[in-house]
Amino acid sequence: GGDREKGIARWLEAIALFEEEASAPPADELEPRWGRGLAYGWLAGLYLRLTPPDLAKAKAAADKALAFHPDFWWVKTMVLPQLKDAR
Repeated sequence: GGDREKGIARWLEAIALFEEEASAPPADELEPRWGRGLAYGWLAGLYLRLTPPDLAKAKAAADKALAFHPDFWWVKTMVLPQLKDAR
């Protein structure tokens, strides 16, 4: 159990592991490595659910997610419109 802040802290721990994984060559060149980009996308949503929302961190996480996955549907259709409406 915990609150949103604890959830974000755990998410950031996971992202650190994905970053570490990305720094090493894959054992198999065909191995997908989607976790890092997906984690940043979902982190953006978590920042939007804070009270008050942390728009700057949400935008930064969304930008990172889209850098990894430019076609990330959820970020493009759910997160970015929320950021636009919140400003």
